[in-house]
Amino acid sequence: MNGQGHCFTEPRSGGVSQLLQCFDIPNINIVPQDYFTDHRGPKSTVFDEELLHECEDRTAVGSYYLQTDKYFKHIEKEIKADFKFKQKHVDASQKWRSYFNQDVIGLHVRRKDYLWKNVHQTTPCITIDEDMGYYDKCLQSLPKNIPVMVFTDSKKWCRSNDYFKHKRFRIINGNTFTDLYLMTLCKYHIISNSTYSWWGAYLSESNKILAPKRWYGNQSLAEEMSKSQIPEGGKWIRVEY
Repeated sequence: MNGQGHCFTEPRSGGVSQLLQCFDIPNINIVPQDYFTDHRGPKSTVFDEELLHECEDRTAVGSYYLQTDKYFKHIEKEIKADFKFKQKHVDASQKWRSYFNQDVIGLHVRRKDYLWKNVHQTTPCITIDEDMGYYDKCLQSLPKNIPVMVFTDSKKWCRSNDYFKHKRFRIINGNTFTDLYLMTLCKYHIISNSTYSWWGAYLSESNKILAPKRWYGNQSLAEEMSKSQIPEGGKWIRVEY
């Protein structure tokens, strides 16, 4: 972003990205691939400071797991203002809106693809083997007397899990876009190691955001990656589990 808006290119596979399906972003330009004179990407999922400071104009930065604010910390206010949810998603969320007229905790559970063996080796599933220790630890540090809204890609599993049968939990049965919107309305967040809930918390006005300290299974990079991905500031807290 150079003060004149956001610039995106269509993916080579075609189609409109979910980003543009979700948000009404002002001053957006969709340009062809050949608009860019150079193409670069981060060296790894760890923040690449060289990439941030040394890219020339009209350099395409390859899409990656955008779960570190270090690339756009300098335009944080603009990002939060410009990423405005499409009205149809706001309207579709109204059936759950009354639950959010008070302070609530947003809790995200991601399971489906994380349960695949080859994925779990690099990106561990927090709820593997029914272990809810991470969520227990997080909830202990948040207000005890407010509701918990559960956002998940595994609604059936959550409904059948005794852990979520306590009356303070409510499993939100929306879609990808309505869930993300409702997540931004929460006053406290317990996120999983997921770009999706990272953005749900980032775009909110949360009082406290709890995130797993071990984001990846690769222990040699786990600490460095976690520091890179969790924004610096008092309301973001990395939790060991």
